[in-house]
Amino acid sequence: MTYRRIVHCLVLATALLISSGGANADEADSKDCGQAKDCLARGLRLSQSGDYAAALGDFQRANELEPSRLLLYHIALTYKAMNKPIEAEDAFDRVSSDSGPLKAEYVKRARAARQELEAKVGLVDVKVNVAAAIEVDGQGRGDAPLKKPLRVAAGEHEVSVLAPGYLPAKQSTTVPGQGGRADVVFQLQPDPAKLALVTIASGLSGAEVRVDEELVGTTPLAGPVKLPPGKHTIELRRPGYMDGYRQVELTPGTRVTVAFNPDEDESDSADRGRLVVMVGVAGVRVTVDGRSHGVYRKPISLPAGPHLIGLTHPDFESLERKVDISASGNTELNVSLQPSKVTRKAEASRENTRKSWATAAIITGAVVAAGSAGLLVWGQSQLPAANDKLSLVQKDAVPNGGGDCDPSRANELTARLCREKMTSAQNDVDKYRNLRLVGIIGTSAGVALVGVGIVLRLTHPAPAEKDAEEAQLEPVFSAGPYGATLGLRGRF
Repeated sequence: MTYRRIVHCLVLATALLISSGGANADEADSKDCGQAKDCLARGLRLSQSGDYAAALGDFQRANELEPSRLLLYHIALTYKAMNKPIEAEDAFDRVSSDSGPLKAEYVKRARAARQELEAKVGLVDVKVNVAAAIEVDGQGRGDAPLKKPLRVAAGEHEVSVLAPGYLPAKQSTTVPGQGGRADVVFQLQPDPAKLALVTIASGLSGAEVRVDEELVGTTPLAGPVKLPPGKHTIELRRPGYMDGYRQVELTPGTRVTVAFNPDEDESDSADRGRLVVMVGVAGVRVTVDGRSHGVYRKPISLPAGPHLIGLTHPDFESLERKVDISASGNTELNVSLQPSKVTRKAEASRENTRKSWATAAIITGAVVAAGSAGLLVWGQSQLPAANDKLSLVQKDAVPNGGGDCDPSRANELTARLCREKMTSAQNDVDKYRNLRLVGIIGTSAGVALVGVGIVLRLTHPAPAEKDAEEAQLEPVFSAGPYGATLGLRGRF
């Protein structure tokens, strides 16, 4: 074996020994001490070497195994060395308050150290407009609202607050020592992406809407109320009515509707007035702020202030009006209801029927009158000749008159022919008289029928809206020196 190879083997062996020894030492240090005295001994060694975090762990472990004032004393000193004055103060207070045995000089040192720490401790009071979690230097320290200020080490600190539905916020503050106090105030703003939308539904007008005692408007609100998630109390208040309360728990981004339908407060001393409805139609039903008051028969007593009045009737369009009721007096609501679509349609049908009957009466009456007038004229024109013919026959039949039908001269055949001639002449007279009578009656009836049609037309009310393309016909009757004419005038 060469010299070079021997040196190499020695170096490798030495490295292995060193590595093995270091590993065994680390393994021994990493083992948990089994007894309180072992943990205390190792904690003292680590503390002397400046490894305060490891020493603190050994002291706390020893105190768990066998609690004592001595171990509390070492824990307090370690916290002090780690510059954690709050934890050190608490530990020293436990040393002072514990009843276990401890050397007098340790007690004296503990009290001195505790007094020395007061210069390094101050207070920070955190106020937030909503319930929120509080962090100081990234560590949770409780929830707002605080029952009392937080104890912190004197110096610079970063205070953060977090609340569901709100944007997080943080502030830096300097806390004085000797128990001095720093105040930190936060006004958290809602997170727009997490706001809930609450629609306030109420038929009552002019009522205050409050959310968590804060006035947000009066009814009817212009739109939904935007609220952060969490619990909220919504109130509706108006003089003369019972207050309404609703509690809601909102989750981020939700949409909810909160309805109020408050009853009147009869015991309230609020001013009242009377609503007088003047509508000119019987059987109108009245609602006030969404509540039915039945068929209107007499003035309605209401709390003074704005109200939404609704009027309904089966034959008319519904109507709503805002009315401000005056105190201790009458407030008149004077309106005209418009016929409903169904009513207008039925009325139009009736008027069309009336119009058709009027037109038919005029046309029929004119035709009958014209025809009857023709019969009257023709019968009257033929009657004189028929009367003359009858007079001649009667003259020929006068006894002893010398006529062709004289009974004293006529034989049986001549008498029979004369009787037939007399009957024919009388029938012609009767016929033309009857035609004249029928003409007179027919003309009168036709004229009367035309008159009825004209009356129906004249009394026919004009419709509110007329179709420009609707066909219209009107009869036209005229008389002149050359006779009577009948025609139709209109558009199709």
